[in-house]
Amino acid sequence: MTTFVTFFIDFPEHLQKKFKKWDYPRIDSKNLKDYIPIQYNCIRKYHPDAKYILITDHKTQFPFKEKGIHIIRTKIDPETPALSKLIAFYRFIKKAPKKSAYAFLDFDILIQKNIDYLFDDPADIFLYHLRAPPPLRSSIILVNKNANENASKFFKSILSNLIKFGEEKKKYAIWRGDRILLNKFFGIRALMEYQRPYAAIRDIKFKFSYQNNYVEGVFFNENVKKIPNFDFIHFGYSNIEDMKTYWEKFLK
Repeated sequence: MTTFVTFFIDFPEHLQKKFKKWDYPRIDSKNLKDYIPIQYNCIRKYHPDAKYILITDHKTQFPFKEKGIHIIRTKIDPETPALSKLIAFYRFIKKAPKKSAYAFLDFDILIQKNIDYLFDDPADIFLYHLRAPPPLRSSIILVNKNANENASKFFKSILSNLIKFGEEKKKYAIWRGDRILLNKFFGIRALMEYQRPYAAIRDIKFKFSYQNNYVEGVFFNENVKKIPNFDFIHFGYSNIEDMKTYWEKFLK
């Protein structure tokens, strides 16, 4: 069985101004949270018995009433959302049951099939490689059954690289720092030059999937089309409205 875990918090208004200053998209968390039930219902279609967990802080409120969405509230720093996501996942996996596999997904991702088959591979952790710098994304992190201890070591290790941020530390802690930390753990040069399916680091066995079942940042330009043969479709904040259309037109 696979347990699905996502993360969401309301962003303070002053962070919106920083996003704009850094040429990042303006993020309206009040509207974005409406897409969480779409992801939940999509997962429920292909994994009817799976558990769906939403990690958030003690202040963020959600309008939906789906009983199958299990909300875990914990202490989260709203000033550093990019790092807070990794910290929340680290705390969660340390205490999670070992018998389940875990799919840590951003809330703006849909699945198009049952993904249990991915965990037939003996790897501990599965990551997705986009063949473009920075190649790895934290949008999807899969943890195999009985790999909780190695996953905890992994999250702890990538968070320890925070000291390498230097003057950019505060900026990355707010936005994209999660992916940058992930790539620092492996080394971007090594990832780009040695595109192998497996790597073993610190007794942790990783498997990389090279865009063969994951597509990120799809843009339909008002003509939403079916994208076959992919397990995961990542819409991204700038294209989030197409997530609902895609769900209702092709997957519901």
